[in-house]
Amino acid sequence: MKRVPPSERTKAELAALFSTGTAGDPQAELVRLAVRRIVEEALEATARDVLQRDYYARSEGGEKGWRNGYREGRLATAEGEVRYSVPQLREAHDSPLSVLRQSLSGRTDALEDLAGQDICPRALHPGHRGLLQRRGGA
Repeated sequence: MKRVPPSERTKAELAALFSTGTAGDPQAELVRLAVRRIVEEALEATARDVLQRDYYARSEGGEKGWRNGYREGRLATAEGEVRYSVPQLREAHDSPLSVLRQSLSGRTDALEDLAGQDICPRALHPGHRGLLQRRGGA
């Protein structure tokens, strides 16, 4: 089986949301998946910068450190808890990754304000609004 970064799996879940819908609240699910993808991509990019190589690329020599799987992170949002994958680095200076994770802790006023404005339907491109619906025609 091909190894795929968590952000790519989240991308596939977003595509499935648009193609098949969801049994729950489609707007809340869209927000949760979008936040998860953005956070995972930011963490993966930071890990790539720290290690100086791409996902599953071998070290060319002098670089230290390696990836050692993922652990789960959690982010409290107005749409509910968002669980995301955090790359684990070994024998690498991972302070940029720690700083990014620290900035994700707690709730932010900006996120609360956006949720309070019900921005999700307006943020969708008009052509996509009809695609995002509950499964079963509800």
